Amino acid sequence: MKKNSILVLIYNSYKDPLFQNLLLNYIKSLSEKKDFRFDLITFEQTAYAMSKSEMIIESKKLKKWNIHWHPQVFHTGRFLLFQKFIDLLTTLWVLTKIKLKYRSTHIFAFANVAAALSWMASRILKMKLVIYSYEPHSEFLAELGHWKRSSLKYRLLSYLEKRAGIDASHVMTGTKHGVELLKSFRSKATIFRAPTAVDPNEFYFRATARKTLRQKFNLDQKFVVLYIGKFGDLYYEQEVIHLFQGILDIIPKSHLMIVTRFNHDKVKTWLSSRKIPPESYSLNQDIANEEVKEYISAADIGISAVPPSLSQKYRSPTKVAEYLLCGLPYITCKGVSEDDEVAEQEGVGIVVEKFSRTEIRFKKSELLAIASTEKEKLVAKHRSVGLEYRSKKKIDDLLFEIFTK
Repeated sequence: MKKNSILVLIYNSYKDPLFQNLLLNYIKSLSEKKDFRFDLITFEQTAYAMSKSEMIIESKKLKKWNIHWHPQVFHTGRFLLFQKFIDLLTTLWVLTKIKLKYRSTHIFAFANVAAALSWMASRILKMKLVIYSYEPHSEFLAELGHWKRSSLKYRLLSYLEKRAGIDASHVMTGTKHGVELLKSFRSKATIFRAPTAVDPNEFYFRATARKTLRQKFNLDQKFVVLYIGKFGDLYYEQEVIHLFQGILDIIPKSHLMIVTRFNHDKVKTWLSSRKIPPESYSLNQDIANEEVKEYISAADIGISAVPPSLSQKYRSPTKVAEYLLCGLPYITCKGVSEDDEVAEQEGVGIVVEKFSRTEIRFKKSELLAIASTEKEKLVAKHRSVGLEYRSKKKIDDLLFEIFTK
């Protein structure tokens, strides 16, 4: 019997944590429930480069889940629109070959840049478009000053994002604000509010790992503040250090644990300029997926470093899902996703207007309350909220309904 064929397109690398911790797990769950064939197209960036032998090994592993991987080269740099045009042509060529061979009926796109490419392909190839994690990427870049609204690249991406949201078959967006945005476009799609979510069977508190890591870094008596992820682009840079300096003012025995691929020398310069002593921080390179849960378990509070702006209410940061399912409180800015509302209503996080030394000082009582509460109680409360707000099972059920009914 011929398998139902679904084309999966992401404009990220295969090793990007966004794909590994989100979309890949959703695809595997779908594969377990029904005999689908998935053709996965990724765009590989140098930051997540893999050797040919590593790619062959991964391809073989994926076939266990009926996932057939077609990695492509990510083009960027000078003449950006021309580079993206090359990626568009690549996408059309690869999707056309797969559709003709396997009679694929759906394109499953992750996030708005992939959705923009997929919208054009879906119109040409007459396929249904399903979008997961619909967020107006062009607006993020404009509000943060990376693109001018008058620029051709902004206008082009903005148009394509909007058309994708209007013409898709189904759209899953992370917040109620995203639902309202799509309705304002008069979208023809079936729209779901579906915050990014992680697997509770993978993300949970690890007591043994907490003890081991805290001993390794000599953190037994420290209040550990964790930041995992990127600096710059759509995230804060030095402001993360400014925030931590304010936490040090309140809790002198604090320790900032940073896990990032970003230039460590540059981060050390930022720390030095704010006179953060070496014993009050640790810098760690990018870690394996399994270790992420261990580092979260070792921490006492996590940072979601998304700067506030009008369009950030459409974001749904994955890091908050990971923190909550591992029982960890978080710090976020007002107006980001619905994470600010959940933090205040459920008492699982601290909300600031912006990241600064001054802002966090206004939250002294909340920080001290977290520092003085037994870890077991914090874990139970935060995981309970996480299971309701950001559990993968709800996404699994939605996707199964979309691709079968």
